[in-house]
Amino acid sequence: MSADSGIYILVTKDTHKKTNPHTWTNTFGEGVIAYRVSHAKAIDNLVWYEKKQPYNVGYFLHSTFGHSEPVYSLEEAHEIAYNLEKHIGYTEYGVCTIRRLEYAFPW
Repeated sequence: MSADSGIYILVTKDTHKKTNPHTWTNTFGEGVIAYRVSHAKAIDNLVWYEKKQPYNVGYFLHSTFGHSEPVYSLEEAHEIAYNLEKHIGYTEYGVCTIRRLEYAFPW
């Protein structure tokens, strides 16, 4: 039986940057590359939503990655992902990166 799970790093270009636990700074159109890490199953649903229900992509990303704090370096995202993988144990797909720079994550 397939586990259909993995640790995923979502890469987006956000319009705001979290500068401390209580403050988000507007990047004024420049955008900032943000990374969010999550353990998820059936992540391929993202492609289905993009093709069939693009109006639900934001909801899907928020429900999958909304609990994840944004980090602003790929190295830090990888460290979080591999620590999460050690904690969870086996995943079918391991650690994978999903690049969606066309999306600004809903904060």
